[in-house]
Parts: sequence; structure tokens; C-alpha cells
Amino acid sequence: VVQGNTYQFEALSVVLRSMMPPDSGASHIRGPPPDAVLERGSLVWSEQDYMSGPQENLRQLQGYEAEYALRVARSQEGFRDPKVLEGALDLAVAYLKNYAIDKADRLYAATESYCMERGLPWDVKWLQDCATLRCKQARQPEAAVLLEEVARRTPPHPATLNNLGTVYNMMRQHEKAQEYFEAAMEVAGHDEMQKEDLWNIGIAKKHIGEYEEALPMLVQALEEWKRDEPNDD
Repeated sequence: VVQGNTYQFEALSVVLRSMMPPDSGASHIRGPPPDAVLERGSLVWSEQDYMSGPQENLRQLQGYEAEYALRVARSQEGFRDPKVLEGALDLAVAYLKNYAIDKADRLYAATESYCMERGLPWDVKWLQDCATLRCKQARQPEAAVLLEEVARRTPPHPATLNNLGTVYNMMRQHEKAQEYFEAAMEVAGHDEMQKEDLWNIGIAKKHIGEYEEALPMLVQALEEWKRDEPNDD
């Protein structure tokens, strides 16, 4: 696998599937999966910054892939096992950070039904992260649908509303984007605009053509960033 021998991998996959006993359908009749908590502290692969250069990042990622393959091999439940499902979500974000988009896409396709079956917070984690994938694939309309579903399933949250505003800005629906940015500010309880609010709403106004309002907001946002984060390039 590490050497990229797709011919051997394809043949092994076919042989392993052919070794499975005939399926009568009874094996798929199972009750709901046991309750399990999605532990944020267990999502370690996705928390790495991957700033060590392409070769070192690849070596690190391949180590995580091998570790995950062992986890899967030791479980008889596949993605119904919460640790296997948790690992898939963790590895998928690691793929996103390393621009391994196709690998991430395959994991999200494979785990969707299992995350939806478990409900909160598994479903929301899947929806949020898959929305990030869709944006990286320049499939913003699909990302918007996913984020709208997050908003439907969870209480109002500034991050969700800001993400929706960003996606609609990318889709050139700037009035709708501004509405979401203003809603995020309200939910966050900001009596006055913070630098993030100034920037987000200012960008939306610029695209709408409200330049006189947009310019001072963007200038103020940049000044506040320079003041608060002087070492941030």
C-alpha cells in the first residue's frame, strides 16, 4: 500500500471479498449501535499542525494510516465501533490538512450513514467537516446545504452562522452572507462590532457595492488585527 502498488491492492481486495460467506441478509439486521461519546481529546491526528514540510508530513500521515488500519483490523464491527468511527473522522481532517482531498472524500462517503445513525455530536461533526471538504473541492452550494443542516440540528452558534456567511459570500449571494454575519454578531452578544465582525460584514458590503460603508469597516478591522496580533503576517 505504501509503495502505491494498486494492482496488488486491487487483487487482494477482490480475493478478500470472495472469501466472505454468502450473505442471506440476516447479518445486516442489527439493533442501534451502543451509545458512545465522541471524545475531542481522542482526535489527535487532526490536531497536528503539519508544518514540517511535505516529506515529513507524508511520513507522519502514513504512520497514522498504519495505526488506523490496525485499529480497524482489531474490530469486528467496522464503522459501528465508535473507536473506528472516531478514528475515521480524525484521519479525514488530517487528510484535509494535507490536501489529500480524494482520501478524505472516500472516508466521508463511507462514514456518513454511521454518523447520522448515532446522532449528536457525531452527525454534526460529520456535516461540519464534510462542508469544509466541499469548500476545498469548490463545491460551495453543497457546503451550504450541509451547514444549513448543522444550523437546523443545533442551537444558534456564531461559528456556524459565520461559516454560512463565508460560504454564501463565495457563492456571490452577498446579501444573504451579510444577514448571516449580522446574525452571528447578535448571537455572540457583541454590542459593538469586533474585528471579525467588521471584516466579514465589510467584505459583504463591498461586494454588494456599499463602498462608503465597507471601507472604514475594513480599515478598522485591519488596524485592530495589527494592534492585537502584531506578529501575524
